Amino acid sequence: MGAINGRWGTRNPSWKDYNEYNDHLGRIQTVLRAGVPQVDLAILYSDYAYQLPKRSFAPANTLQDLKQQKHEGWQWSDLTLQDEGYTYDYFAPQYLDGGFAKYDKSKGLLAADGPAYQALLVYQEQMPLASAKSLLAMAKEGLKVVLVKDAMTKTSWYDGKDAELKSIRQQMLSLANVTEVDDQKSAAQALDGMKVAPRVGYTRPDEELLSVTRKDSDATYLFLHNYYNVIKGWDDEFTTFSKNASWDPAVDKNSVEVAGIQKPYLLDTWTGEITEVAEYSYKDGKTIVPVSIPDGDVRVFIFKDANAGGLRVTETSAANVFLKDGVFTARRTASGEAYVQMSDGKRYTAAGDVPQAKTLTGWDVKVESWTEGEKSAARSETTSLGNYTEEYSIQTKKTDISFQLNDLTTWNNLEQVGKTVSGIGTYRTTFDWDGSGASGALLDLGPLVESATVFVNGKKTKDLNLMDATLDIPGSMLVSGSNTLEIVVTTPLANTVLDLQWNGAALAEGPYFDRSSGNNLYDHVYTYFDHGLSQAILRPYVDTVVFA
Repeated sequence: MGAINGRWGTRNPSWKDYNEYNDHLGRIQTVLRAGVPQVDLAILYSDYAYQLPKRSFAPANTLQDLKQQKHEGWQWSDLTLQDEGYTYDYFAPQYLDGGFAKYDKSKGLLAADGPAYQALLVYQEQMPLASAKSLLAMAKEGLKVVLVKDAMTKTSWYDGKDAELKSIRQQMLSLANVTEVDDQKSAAQALDGMKVAPRVGYTRPDEELLSVTRKDSDATYLFLHNYYNVIKGWDDEFTTFSKNASWDPAVDKNSVEVAGIQKPYLLDTWTGEITEVAEYSYKDGKTIVPVSIPDGDVRVFIFKDANAGGLRVTETSAANVFLKDGVFTARRTASGEAYVQMSDGKRYTAAGDVPQAKTLTGWDVKVESWTEGEKSAARSETTSLGNYTEEYSIQTKKTDISFQLNDLTTWNNLEQVGKTVSGIGTYRTTFDWDGSGASGALLDLGPLVESATVFVNGKKTKDLNLMDATLDIPGSMLVSGSNTLEIVVTTPLANTVLDLQWNGAALAEGPYFDRSSGNNLYDHVYTYFDHGLSQAILRPYVDTVVFA
């Protein structure tokens, strides 16, 4: 939303749900601070003549410079390594001097007690001579190094010692553990030839996932983030924006390949539950776990050392398989038969009817609209320099809009509400449930702009993953016959703010790439969010114990 930001306080409608936000973020931060980081590669980086990314007031190609949109990096620009799962850090070559980053010959690792880099990459022409000498000494001890063509050929500040630096470079290239490549893209193949594999790789290259690995005394933690945010609607140069631009909702399936024979667990960062992963396999000394992460969402896995003899699911056609206390349960969301293939070669099946999904209708809706209210008394002050200031606060005006709605649609499509409204929406309906036909149901709320809280028969459900708003409602929360459902959604204040006056006129919807627009907001894009619920689909499921 460009310059229109939330205050993240009581004056935001979603304030009431911030405990859930903070619990989610707190669990992630706990994992990201556990133990020590495990990073595959170190990349030397000197910040001489460093160019910052374009600021928001750059006139023409700020959005063109959003390299993440174009799948490019800032320093090491080729992302082939990242797509294959390699993680890497940047640090100045001076860290090699004086023992700040030590090479452990016995372990074959740089900074072995910390990030434990497996290899070092050099891609810039300039390097201090002292750092080059330190690097040569480490390379002679066995540190694996990849040099990009023309890298490490000029000393810093052009002090006339280029010939000595090039001599050190040639000495390094004479070592079996140092390789030169023509370009950054070739580094992945070179590392593979040097037997340097990512600690967490992917079954196939992945352009959406980023990983962080932390190692503690008794476990390894894997944080996965789908950072993909390419918007459909930009042209190839990211300079023209269509009003119909939208996020790509497709969820890709892949598998992570973790070094070692491990037993995987999954931490639900929204609820705090830790569950055993049922479906995984072993191959070539790696633990392979299927993953499917929506755009912007995260997954946190915990790995414990194990032996390869543990029983597990290697393949299934079920929607999911759960493992708890040695019991494998298959979940089906559609009628028919599903199989579960176990690591001992046995195959189990679950079959039967599953009730059809139903779109919930017949809603009582109350929208609490948050708008600009009265201003407080102004406080003015004239400074000794003659500057005049005036301060006041604006109260929030809250107005209830109540109506009935058969089929859900967002507020911009409703005459009673409209696209400029921000606030809190409360939706209530009832639905019939046959407890003999299903084990529970998944409530699919579709895309959410902000937060949502769900109550079934007056009881709050588990916290909802706001990046993937499908909620598991267990059968224990449902009764045979009529059930009540209440969904409370919140919004940011952006739509209301867009409708306010800016320099005497309301902000126009659309992109502003340069100062010629006259709004002094430069290259931001302003567009109304589709607030409110667009759907509520109840998808029954049947859980069947297939092996205990």
